Amino acid sequence: MLYLKYRPRIFKYVVGQGENTKILLNQVRTGHIGHAYLFCGNRGSGKTTTARIFAKAVNQHDKNGEPLDNELSKKIDAGNCIDIVELDAASHNGIEDIRNIIEQAQYAPSECKYRVFIIDEVHMLSISAVNAFLKVLEEPPKNVIFILATTDPQKLPITILSRCQRFDFKRIDVADIFNRLKYICEHEKIKIDNKSLKLISIVADGAMRDAISILDQVRTMEEITYSNVTTLLGIMIEEDIRNIAFSIIKKDTISSLQLINKAVNENKKDANQLMKDLQKYFRNVLVLAINPNTEIATIEEEKQVMINLGKQVNKENLIKYIELLQEKINDSKYTYNNLTLLEVAVIELIRYKTEEEKINDIIRKVLKSANTNPVAANNCSDMNNDNNINNIFEQSKQYVINTLLQSPKDYIVDIGNGLKSSQISYNNDIVNIIPLNDNDRKILINGIKALNAGFIKTLRENNIEVQKINIQ
Repeated sequence: MLYLKYRPRIFKYVVGQGENTKILLNQVRTGHIGHAYLFCGNRGSGKTTTARIFAKAVNQHDKNGEPLDNELSKKIDAGNCIDIVELDAASHNGIEDIRNIIEQAQYAPSECKYRVFIIDEVHMLSISAVNAFLKVLEEPPKNVIFILATTDPQKLPITILSRCQRFDFKRIDVADIFNRLKYICEHEKIKIDNKSLKLISIVADGAMRDAISILDQVRTMEEITYSNVTTLLGIMIEEDIRNIAFSIIKKDTISSLQLINKAVNENKKDANQLMKDLQKYFRNVLVLAINPNTEIATIEEEKQVMINLGKQVNKENLIKYIELLQEKINDSKYTYNNLTLLEVAVIELIRYKTEEEKINDIIRKVLKSANTNPVAANNCSDMNNDNNINNIFEQSKQYVINTLLQSPKDYIVDIGNGLKSSQISYNNDIVNIIPLNDNDRKILINGIKALNAGFIKTLRENNIEVQKINIQ
């Protein structure tokens, strides 16, 4: 297996954890060795690998602190050294397992300088096991080192955390994973294009072990192509995700549902994974809309597309898209038909409107109704042009106020009350609003976008020119 073959044997080859390996190297070189360490981080970030390297280095190392390449190191790598003990707490989490560790810790090392205990997934230990472990962890026998590894440090009691030197292992950058995969492909003579390698690096989600395992699977293909890799991984090409996202943003229900059904029914993509991919895409668009320089896991061309898209869509909409998709992802645990769940999610996304958009719709509808009212038209038929404009404006204003006051939303009612108590006039293409008090002024200023969209756009559609709304 490629992962085992290319597993780092010295600190130098541990990828993406420079600060951690630097500190550990300095401790080994200077002899300032702690008795208990806690390695925290996501799966595949190098916790156990680093623990094994450290176990070798504290026993035999060169002047730089790196472990020596000798028989002892080879025995440790092979798992044949009796002084280096590994325990998987996920499956050995009882008090008897810990008592066995405590008993072994009482004996002096037989072939090493230090006896090292590496306990993986330590957060899985039972409460009784943790309590039994505390004393020996605080005051271990001489020449004993404990290295605890966990993906979930928040589940550990403070009594464990306070007794250990903590090292946080970060997610490995896409670029670092890509370079490592490139190195492996060159040495293994695996013919694969950079686009496919980049995809594997992204899908690995910061886990080097996952990336190399995927590469090991991919290399068995007769022909390695980008399309074949996406099929193997059960994911969609970013272009397909982008097309679905575009259709949702354009509120094209038919196109969105067609693309989704094609992906799931024809291309055999997993509906739940599609929801996650779609959520991730909207998340990337949002963060790039906030800061275009943000590093995201995608190719540069696609990043530019996301930046441009972020300029066209409301951030509030993007946040709602992400939240709603997360709700559906959570719901997917309790249903057998994720496609239906995804279709419902997309329809809800398309139908979603911000409160500002809802206000705008109300105002447009009311003003349109006012301008097409046959009674109003008859009443205005004998008036001159100025009177006709004023009549339409007065009716529009009253309809807007009445409709806002009937809204179930309190803050929309507040806008209606603010307009009702204000002096409103139309003169020289300007709508002038004089609020009754400072509180009304604040409410109307906060709702100025809605007022602009309602009054200005709708009145212009009725050939009444409005340059701006002036709140005094």
